[in-house]
Amino acid sequence: MLDKAQVRTLRNKLQDQLADFGDDYQVKVGNASFSDNNVTFKVTVSVVGDDGKVITQEAEDFQHYAAHWGLKAEDLGRKFKQWNGDVFEIVKNRQANIQIRKENSNGSQDQSGRRC
Repeated sequence: MLDKAQVRTLRNKLQDQLADFGDDYQVKVGNASFSDNNVTFKVTVSVVGDDGKVITQEAEDFQHYAAHWGLKAEDLGRKFKQWNGDVFEIVKNRQANIQIRKENSNGSQDQSGRRC
């Protein structure tokens, strides 16, 4: 019978096996649903662009909506410093909006961020 710990172990093994899928793709093993004898994982394959960046669904969404927000497609991940020294990064969350995340002086990130 499968339990949560075994499913976690299986996910890690599967992720390790798929790690060398190729330089042109990134494979991520995600959430799972399971019963006593079966498990189903969500597997996401993303293309790696010519610049070496992974083109995730969030990145595609950002490129699609960037002009609507007055941004450029390449602004995703851009960091900028405020006059008081605070550093912010433009990130995309899973909804049709962007999030600007603050980096604290110790290198940690303020996950609450500011949403646009």
